Amino acid sequence: ETTAQGRAPPLCARAQIPPLLAAMAASGDKAKGRVLLPDAVVPVRYEIRLSPDLERFVFDGEAKIEVEVNEATSEVTVHSRELQIAGASYKADEAGAELATATGIKQDLKA
Repeated sequence: ETTAQGRAPPLCARAQIPPLLAAMAASGDKAKGRVLLPDAVVPVRYEIRLSPDLERFVFDGEAKIEVEVNEATSEVTVHSRELQIAGASYKADEAGAELATATGIKQDLKA
């Protein structure tokens, strides 16, 4: 559980990502139909590494997400449409902070 407010170093997630679909193309009205995330943990910076498999049209990847923690929470919500998340971990930006590894990843397939 996160107990302090402030900026935290990257949250790591490894994923196997299926082919991207035309649905990811930019739309004229970006706010329309958006699913907004909770305000407890807000992404600040993304570092993404992709390894494409051009024969199968899929890719593996890793995302490190620097987050700002606004309130104590035991859950972090991320957009993951068309992603298969294999694991996640978190480490606070404090001296002596230990790495916390997710004990379960729940995917809620909302629109």
